[in-house]
Amino acid sequence: MTDLSLLSGPIPLVVAATGAAGGVWLMTGRAGWFRRRAIPLCAAGAGVLTGCLWFWMERVWRPLPDPIPLTVYLWTALALWAVTMLVPRILIAPRRMWAAAVSVVAAAAVVAACAVQINLYFAAYPTVGAAMGFEHVTRIDFPEVPPPTPTPISGRPLESMWTPPADMPRAGKITSVNIPGDRSGFHARRAEIYLPPAYFTDPRPQFPVLVLLAGQPGQPKDWLTEPSRVSCTHCHLCATG
Repeated sequence: MTDLSLLSGPIPLVVAATGAAGGVWLMTGRAGWFRRRAIPLCAAGAGVLTGCLWFWMERVWRPLPDPIPLTVYLWTALALWAVTMLVPRILIAPRRMWAAAVSVVAAAAVVAACAVQINLYFAAYPTVGAAMGFEHVTRIDFPEVPPPTPTPISGRPLESMWTPPADMPRAGKITSVNIPGDRSGFHARRAEIYLPPAYFTDPRPQFPVLVLLAGQPGQPKDWLTEPSRVSCTHCHLCATG
């Protein structure tokens, strides 16, 4: 389940269909005041809240270098409308607990559908596992990382100078550490460091260093949340492809 894609395949379609059904349920009501007042007032309230959010994001805070597209704000407004519709939708059936429960589920379905649509633009969470914070990696505390070796094996090609030992681990490990900006003064987030299986061998080969920077919105562990987002050439250093 954690490998199911949130960017393609059936999941976005199923969530969108469920959200549409939830929206229809939220607008269904026989009371006249519900149709004439509740629905338009909730829509107006959601629009005002979204406008305030737009002003804060684009004119005050500006956390991203580029403007957030209008479609993202429209999906946000729809999600806020679904949340505000909960109260009047429950009030029109005060004695029906099942109707109230269905209304809560319907609002949640609309919010989930809007979140999936926003995620389709940013592609921040490619899979269900990524959205839930699952990692396909093995972690190790930084103090437990083997220290640098004074004379690593080097050569071109490396295969002619170093052969992977039989006891080399089958997968690498991830550690995190603070890298202070002594010269820049920039207070960065904790860096995520990938150590390939060959790092844990003795003798150890000479490794290249790749510095990968996350985009905005993004965070360092985005490179590790879903391995299929980063591809490399199969070699003895990784031994896992």
